[in-house]
Amino acid sequence: MSSIGYARVSTAGQDTATQVARLKAAGCDIVREEKASGKSRDGRSELDTILSFIRLRIPVKPDAYSEVKSDTYSDFIPDSVPI
Repeated sequence: MSSIGYARVSTAGQDTATQVARLKAAGCDIVREEKASGKSRDGRSELDTILSFIRLRIPVKPDAYSEVKSDTYSDFIPDSVPI
């Protein structure tokens, strides 16, 4: 089973290093990161990559998805519903 982490910050001036380190320490094999607004999933190519990977592997075996901050996935509740 793969453990996939997602680190996101909202602006180019912010750094994902702390989130990445915490995800790796938590055992994530794969960590994807991006700098994008959390208002919607539009333009969040790394998140789309993770979700596509998880969906493709569901019939084979489950994957684990992790994030450090609860708002990393979405600041917009309707975008959180599909997960």
